[in-house]
Amino acid sequence: MPKRKAESQGKTCNICLDTVKNEATLDGCTHTFCRKCIVKWSKTSNTCPCCRKEFTEVKTAKSKRKIKRARQREEDDPQFIVGEFLMETLSRFIASDSFKVMVAERFLLQPDPTIHFICRQLRRYLNNSDLMDHIISINEEGAVEQLQRARDAIEAMYRTAPGSEENPISITI
Repeated sequence: MPKRKAESQGKTCNICLDTVKNEATLDGCTHTFCRKCIVKWSKTSNTCPCCRKEFTEVKTAKSKRKIKRARQREEDDPQFIVGEFLMETLSRFIASDSFKVMVAERFLLQPDPTIHFICRQLRRYLNNSDLMDHIISINEEGAVEQLQRARDAIEAMYRTAPGSEENPISITI
């Protein structure tokens, strides 16, 4: 058991954005995910969430699982899936301070295109007054304070990011 934990130590699943649990790889590329996350993903799409290469097999240290070609229905359209993923991520970002910290650390310390895309979308959503009014109307107690903390967190991330006004990059020639 400890061997498996050591394998995925420090790796982040690009689906759930948490530490990889039960590391799984695909036969079409080299990206790694939580087994549970990629199997759930494969029910709607058999392309890698990171690079979009098609895969037919999910492999873990102990097993291989054949994946049937996913038939896309309207609600399984990649645009729909990304939207649902971003809304779920937004909910977690608003509700969980530990999730905010994890996203900020990844954004500032391990920058990659995926986390930057997610953070740009979170920032856009958090600054969309119609969407925020809708969320406030659904969730009663503490919603306004949670939203303000989430807005403050995302803005702080962008203010302190390398290259920002508060943290300029200087080049000496």
